[in-house]
Amino acid sequence: MRASHITFETCTLVPIALRSSATVFSTGQRSFLVTAPEVCNELWGTTFGKSAERFAFAATDSREYFPFVITISYSLGICLLFQFALVLSGGVYVLAARETNKDTIKWSKMLRAVSISWVAMPPTTIELMNARQLALKDWFVRGLNKIKDQSSSLSGLIALELARAYVIVANSWLATSEGKRTCYGITAINTLVFLAWQVPRLRPAMQRHFTHNPLSGVSYTLLTSMFSHQSLVHLLFNSLALISFGAAFPVADSQRPSVLHMSHSTDSYHFLAFYLFAGLFAGSLSHLASTRIKLPRLISALSDPTRYKTLSSAEATISPSLGASGAIYGTVAMTALAMPETNISLIFLPMFSFPITLGFAGMVGLDILGIVRGWRTFDHWAHLGGAVAGTTYFYYAPWEYVRWRVGPLT
Repeated sequence: MRASHITFETCTLVPIALRSSATVFSTGQRSFLVTAPEVCNELWGTTFGKSAERFAFAATDSREYFPFVITISYSLGICLLFQFALVLSGGVYVLAARETNKDTIKWSKMLRAVSISWVAMPPTTIELMNARQLALKDWFVRGLNKIKDQSSSLSGLIALELARAYVIVANSWLATSEGKRTCYGITAINTLVFLAWQVPRLRPAMQRHFTHNPLSGVSYTLLTSMFSHQSLVHLLFNSLALISFGAAFPVADSQRPSVLHMSHSTDSYHFLAFYLFAGLFAGSLSHLASTRIKLPRLISALSDPTRYKTLSSAEATISPSLGASGAIYGTVAMTALAMPETNISLIFLPMFSFPITLGFAGMVGLDILGIVRGWRTFDHWAHLGGAVAGTTYFYYAPWEYVRWRVGPLT
């Protein structure tokens, strides 16, 4: 799930002697007249957080300091952000198609060299993937022989235990599907970023570079925040969801209503391209909601104490976000559409199962309710963005067309 943190990037307070209720607007900044201590406290509690501690809040105990102006400096950068998301996801998509074609050609040539039967009839996807699996098995066997040779000088028991541990790891990896292996790789990256969050000296840098602030004008954090989790619970839940549903991507992809399904030797590149697309789309929708829905409401309400009081807690906050849930929602949507008969269960209630379509509909319904009610625990707009991305991709993915365009295929 995408979590929330502190709010505006910069915030300065300027006490003034104005008695009007006018709101001042300037390029890159918004200035708001605050008329009473209770309004100021409300702003600090829900909107500005720790970023406004520059102002001496002894002033809040004395009305003689009021009114004063709050000036918020920000940059929306909406066009730049969407250009970044489009170019990055499109570029990675084309690269993934090209690498898939190269890998498929490589294994097709190897099979044709083994048997003439594959010259007249190109290898199928299953045959290509079986060939890759056999090659991986051979690689592990060579590794085992190397361990035996290098441990020959050790005692028999130690050498035996080393070989035994290697065989256990190798068999476990061979028994793991390619989709799950790819998810393990993403989880490893997420874990490294999580560990960086745990280093106090790195937290300011992590806050700047691994959370996406809709008001900062920075685009690259739309990507880095996808791999960022600040709490262990956040990381564990997203990792379990990714491994559970992401591993099903190859099957879900094979069920897409495509005109043509081309043979391929690997699904990893395709899944990574889809994962990035879904995450960037989800983050972009969340960014758009913050800057085009939340921010205008907040701007129009800040200068009116009575109206500000009526804002929901979510409307009164523009918060940076992080997490992989947008991309994961995309994989859940793909799985639900491809395999609607599949049953799933909650991790803490494994004895109760229900159809994945019902579970997915319930998740989307909760996110819609969260937006309406102003819940702030999760980034509900990002969740909906991921669901839209996964649904759209299932029906309209251009994967085969892009593979054909980037060629060659044989």
